[in-house]
Amino acid sequence: MAAYSTGPFDSDTAQDLLERFAELTVAQRLEHLRLVFLGGPRDPGGPFEPVDPTEVIAGAALVALALPGGGRVRDTPQMEFDEEVAAAAVAGPDAGLVRLALDATRAVAADDAWFAGWLGAEDRAASRHTVAVIVDVLAGHVAAMSGRPGGAPGRAC
Repeated sequence: MAAYSTGPFDSDTAQDLLERFAELTVAQRLEHLRLVFLGGPRDPGGPFEPVDPTEVIAGAALVALALPGGGRVRDTPQMEFDEEVAAAAVAGPDAGLVRLALDATRAVAADDAWFAGWLGAEDRAASRHTVAVIVDVLAGHVAAMSGRPGGAPGRAC
């Protein structure tokens, strides 16, 4: 992973996703996220390209930022909310998309290989923390939508 920090948008792959999303309407962004969380193709009009786990994390962060409680993601120490993130923002993700984001992110978090890409234990811990916050926001929303009292917190890494 060509990362330059531990946040969800701090890699070349995530930056590419943000740049691509900045050129799309919000509806197109939501559809592209659905494809990312389902494993591809990334571009409905293009060839099949496998989805990188970094895109899943970045996409899940975009979805979580659009939800009640998304400020918790914005407030993580690893999160930089800048003009690129704002230009790629999504609004109104439906319950199905939130569930897909949660499931895909949990799958990435369960595969320790993604976190192993970080060179140092401190960076791995920082990345795990951010992913855990993203999962918690997504899981809380899913729980609230399913009518479970208290919005059961998510279990991430």
